Amino acid sequence: MRRGKRMSTHPPELNLVPLLDMVSLLIQLMLINAQFGSYAELPGSAAVQVPGVPAPERLSLRVTISPEGYEAAWLEAGQKRSEALPCKPTPCAGPDTYDRAALLTLAERLKALAPAETQVVLSPRGDIVYESVTATMDTLRAAGSPPRDLFPEIVFAGGVR
Repeated sequence: MRRGKRMSTHPPELNLVPLLDMVSLLIQLMLINAQFGSYAELPGSAAVQVPGVPAPERLSLRVTISPEGYEAAWLEAGQKRSEALPCKPTPCAGPDTYDRAALLTLAERLKALAPAETQVVLSPRGDIVYESVTATMDTLRAAGSPPRDLFPEIVFAGGVR
């Protein structure tokens, strides 16, 4: 009987090409699934009540923009107050027809009542154009020359119908 070949004492060569192919595919899949994004942080502050110190009264100013004009509501000495600022031609035809001068006068008067207040809630109706909203925001944020802050923190509330 004939015997088979003798086994070689040299180790066999490893074929690493399939392994490298697999690694390169895995790297590509991980890059595709990676989420490259930026995270933004909104500044905010938490209300803290110190025992024995009365909380400052909040103005709770809310301005609603509608086709008829502005409606402002706020708290003054614990009483709810409101004021309507209608457009010159009703209904309002665009951002220039809103009475922003009256809104500015009201905002300055309310800022004098509560100088520490920095927040206003803006509630535009769904059918108000963008330019009217931005013009209102500009009016409520700053006034005068040089500009001084009135209500720089504008919070949007759901539009009313």
